[in-house]
Amino acid sequence: MRAFIAIFALALMLITVGLYRVVNHDWVSWRQAEDADKKGDYRQAMENYSILWSKGFEPALVFPSLFAAYLRSGQPDKAAQVAREAILIAQSSPGRSRLKSDAEDSNSIAEWKARLELARALSYAKQYSESVTEYRRVLKMRPDLPQAQLELARVLFWAGNVNAALLEFLRVPVSVRQRDLPALELAAKIYAARGDFAEAESYFQHASNKSGGKNYPLIREWAAARLTSGDYYGAEELIRAMLAGKVSTDEDLLRLADILKAEQRYEEAEGIYWRRLVVEAPTAPFFLGMADLKYREKKYREALQWLRDYKERFDASPAFYLLTIHGLVAQGYYDEAWDMCDEFREIAPTQADPWLEMGKLALKQNRPDLSKVFFSTAHSCDSNRVEALYFSKYDVVTNMTFVASLTNDANNSPIILCKWGDCYAGEGHSAMAIACYRAAFNRDPACLPAAIGEAFMFGVDHQYDSAINKYSRLAKAWPRHRMIQLDYARVLSWSKNYDRAIEQYDRLIGMAVEDPLPVFEKARVAFWKKSFHQSMDYYQELCAPPVDWQLTVALQNILRTGPQEKNTAREWLSKKVERLRSREGKDIYKEMESFLNEWPLVSPTWSKAWRQPVENTLVDLWPAYLIQKNAVLERTAKANLWQRRWQNAEINLKELTATTPGNEEAWFDLAQSQYALGLKKSACQTYAQLLALDPLHQMAPEGLRKLRIDSHPALDASYDYWYENGYGHLAQITRHETAIRADVPIASDYYFTVAGEQWQYRPNEVNQTWLAYGPTLQAGGVANHWLKGNFAYSRQIFESKDVQNANSGYAEIEGALNDYFSLGLRGERQNNFANVYALKQGIQLDSIGAHPVLRVNRDIQVDGEAAWQAYTDQNSAQHHWLRGMGLLTQHPRELKLILRGDYRNTSEKDQEIWENGQLVDIVHPYWSPQDYFAGAAGLEWRHDLAKNYFAGAKLNYYDLICTFSTDTEDNPGVALGGEWRYDLTPHVAFRVTGMINRSRKWDAEQLSLRLTGCF
Repeated sequence: MRAFIAIFALALMLITVGLYRVVNHDWVSWRQAEDADKKGDYRQAMENYSILWSKGFEPALVFPSLFAAYLRSGQPDKAAQVAREAILIAQSSPGRSRLKSDAEDSNSIAEWKARLELARALSYAKQYSESVTEYRRVLKMRPDLPQAQLELARVLFWAGNVNAALLEFLRVPVSVRQRDLPALELAAKIYAARGDFAEAESYFQHASNKSGGKNYPLIREWAAARLTSGDYYGAEELIRAMLAGKVSTDEDLLRLADILKAEQRYEEAEGIYWRRLVVEAPTAPFFLGMADLKYREKKYREALQWLRDYKERFDASPAFYLLTIHGLVAQGYYDEAWDMCDEFREIAPTQADPWLEMGKLALKQNRPDLSKVFFSTAHSCDSNRVEALYFSKYDVVTNMTFVASLTNDANNSPIILCKWGDCYAGEGHSAMAIACYRAAFNRDPACLPAAIGEAFMFGVDHQYDSAINKYSRLAKAWPRHRMIQLDYARVLSWSKNYDRAIEQYDRLIGMAVEDPLPVFEKARVAFWKKSFHQSMDYYQELCAPPVDWQLTVALQNILRTGPQEKNTAREWLSKKVERLRSREGKDIYKEMESFLNEWPLVSPTWSKAWRQPVENTLVDLWPAYLIQKNAVLERTAKANLWQRRWQNAEINLKELTATTPGNEEAWFDLAQSQYALGLKKSACQTYAQLLALDPLHQMAPEGLRKLRIDSHPALDASYDYWYENGYGHLAQITRHETAIRADVPIASDYYFTVAGEQWQYRPNEVNQTWLAYGPTLQAGGVANHWLKGNFAYSRQIFESKDVQNANSGYAEIEGALNDYFSLGLRGERQNNFANVYALKQGIQLDSIGAHPVLRVNRDIQVDGEAAWQAYTDQNSAQHHWLRGMGLLTQHPRELKLILRGDYRNTSEKDQEIWENGQLVDIVHPYWSPQDYFAGAAGLEWRHDLAKNYFAGAKLNYYDLICTFSTDTEDNPGVALGGEWRYDLTPHVAFRVTGMINRSRKWDAEQLSLRLTGCF
């Protein structure tokens, strides 16, 4: 009986369900759709909803679910179509007039609700203008809907109409704006997009507090806004705090790496990439990130290799194409760059980027007509992109008339003006950039990019007072803003306010002691200030604790915690630790470098238990290794530059530029060392390389331009005056010499000079002048960094027949040994026309000599000469001297102490021939001391008045020297000499030198004037 009852109940239930399905089939479909939706079977749910919607089943019930399903599946176009159909249904409802505004009706669709959903769907489909129209219709129907008002502001923001978005946002009730989290987030984004980062910061902080500080998407947006504003430390603080509070994600690690790259902390960013790449299967963003890092470091070959590896593993993306094109162009691989541009254009023909890159590439190859076509196409693809308009109308936009109309146009927002300023700044149009930034700032004083841009361009344009005043106000308003604080320090250093710059760097270091860049720059500024020891101490700070010591500690920990059984790995590591401990205090990074070189050779055979902890250690120490290696190399190079050891400095700097090719300071210093060695061609190439890295470098263009001018032919006009009176009848001559020279440089490092000269000899004891004319030829140059030479030949043809014509000249060669010692060898024939008798006898002096120079350091130098002489009248002599020089004060005001000792010895003394009480001739008519010693002490003052101190800068200095002397002939004396050199223009230089000597037995005066003009 019980079984019968159970069977009967089951049958009755089945019959009931069957009848229900027949009578209410649509309701069953609805329940199935709802169940599928709850289970996550969105495809089945959407299919059921669509069928019900097409049947017209309960539109008010189905519409929200179907609409949400389409949006959830990423089909906003279909969602919009459903919303349009819902609007038609609402408009055809019996109570249409009421349903336009009523919020509640369970059986019908309110038109305003349908339009609100349509507006949302259109916004997700990026049909912003249509979405805005629908939102405005909704607000006309229901002006009391703050959510619709807020969403309208959001859509306008997405559409890029930031000002309109702000206006709509401000119409949202204050109560909603201050308590609604989406409203706070939107406000923060709007103000950030306007450049009003102070207001954006306030809203982000409020939103974060409201969400309990764990709203990670919000924190990422906040960090992105700080990164855009240049508040790198603030962005880094947010991301690091987020990483510390949860499991690290690739997205957040990449964000941190991007921030570090923006800070130019490339070593630490590389460490982040390697930590991910060595432990897990690499993802595309990490390959692109590493390629971007290498490109920023100017390591273009490495960047291209990472990009090739990326292409082998992943599908090409716009970011890949852009980075590859930039890398190829930087390497000069223009054909390959064109191929990449073509591929990029094929996948994105309607985007501006490929056309812009092709336009820039055409400009690089000096094809302006072709570039205009590409830039015009880029502008047609994106008419709102300032860069596209800038290049497409380059001839029009690069004049102040256009800039005036641009800045006076009220339709241009501050951010648009800032983008124009960025374009002008990037092309070196400082005045135009400043005008744009200033107009943007005047239009909205809260626009931070405008304030920063104007301040920075003041510095670039050498308007240092304006830049410092602007940065001073910004630094007070933004005390932890890394870009402002760092650029403030830089402008102070550019203006040679070195002490203030160092103080500013100290403040910056106090904000983030782990940031090495301010320490590097502070060390450089101290060097520019001539505080050598202070500079060396700053470099040393970067090396504490030494990475070799850190490696020792880490390996000891691995040995202590690793497998204890003896094996090859433990034995090898133990020996390495012994080696490291024995070298402790002697090296900073070299043992780590040696370990890195050996590791790939020994590690493949090791077990994971040994290999993994060592690899983790190497990755952890990698940033410190790179930073300390760069610091040591730069410190060593600076030390050699300071000591004027140019050869060693050149070697150090070449190694440094190979290690860090983006180090502009190293390239600039390399040019200085090469110029000091006389290698002008190499200095030109180095300057050109520096400008390829940074076309807007402040000093390299001037230096390169001057060196190139010096490599052109030049004309030189000179006048020399010499007068001496003493030693009886032996030193009695006045000489005037004028010359016109043509100087022809050969390959920059060599020269050839042709001169036409006139000499006037007027002996003091006769009333007669002897004139001579003749050519002079000179040639010489620098063969390499340790060898140089010169020679000259001069012919004097006298008008008077009582004086014979004379040939004179010299040849010299100098070799340098490792900066400390150099030796010059010289052979010379010179005219020794010291009086009328020597003139008529045609006395000339042949000499050969050696000139050694010992450079102890920057401050102390010892040199001398040993010369053996032979006169044309069969007499001979020796002249040896030794000199020591000590620098007491540093450039630009140098005071030098000079001590000198001379020894002279002549084989035969002069002999006067008298007849009838009259001197008629002299045998050996020149001063001929025997066993003669002399000593002199002097002070030399050299003041460099130049605006800039670097190779190729315009010169302006004066030099004064006062010398007191005595000798074994009881002839104490004093001499005063001076020199002034002034470059009137890069092409024209003027130089004057003079000397007056007074002593008991010999007086002398000298004046030299020289005017040089380069073509």
